[in-house]
Amino acid sequence: MCIRDRYDIKQRKLKSIASVKEYSFPVGEPRGTNEVSEFIPSNGTLVPKNCMKYSKCLHRAQKINDKVFATIGGYHNDHLAYCEEYSIENDAWKTLPELIRKRASPGSVFLSNRFLYAIGGYECKNTIEMLDFNEKKLWSDVDFRNNRMSFETSVVAMPISDSEILILSANEKMQVGLLNNNFRAIIEWPSLKLKDSYKHNQVPIIGKDAYIFGFNGHMHILNMDTKQFEELNYNSIYS
Repeated sequence: MCIRDRYDIKQRKLKSIASVKEYSFPVGEPRGTNEVSEFIPSNGTLVPKNCMKYSKCLHRAQKINDKVFATIGGYHNDHLAYCEEYSIENDAWKTLPELIRKRASPGSVFLSNRFLYAIGGYECKNTIEMLDFNEKKLWSDVDFRNNRMSFETSVVAMPISDSEILILSANEKMQVGLLNNNFRAIIEWPSLKLKDSYKHNQVPIIGKDAYIFGFNGHMHILNMDTKQFEELNYNSIYS
């Protein structure tokens, strides 16, 4: 899936997309619908799929494996605690346990092939919840020490090992931290001052580099070894 596909499919400005293998699943949109489509990159078409139970926007779609993804939180007339699970093979949705807190625009990550995390979100500043996806019983709070890093919305989280999550939070400035699953501590990395229009929703990691896309036509590459940022402009590449 290329950058143009991510932001401009049918000019819907989609807020949440689950990428599974070579396919992408646009889920909902800023107006708040329960529509779901499968994007076929070979011919550039969108194929309608069965709808979610709940209409929503500002949620997070998180890949679980090559057959399943989940939606977390969102907004529709109010912030939502709803979570749903989608089977790609069966084109079917089922309800997951609700979050402890209603969250819009949370970060999310699936770790160790078992644990689903919801991170931050509107009115959920500096909070993290975890769902054991094997048991699918209840979400639980994650306790951690957080002395410096502050995160709420515009949060992206990516696994970098079986026990560590890379958390990127951009409000007035970029903050980068590691949540260690064993020690429950957030370690702040050097911050990157960003423009107001720079918001990121997807951070693919290739090797030791995290590619952070902004809506203003810029991209920053974060090297996780050196903790240094490099700024690039991708408008000329994908215009």
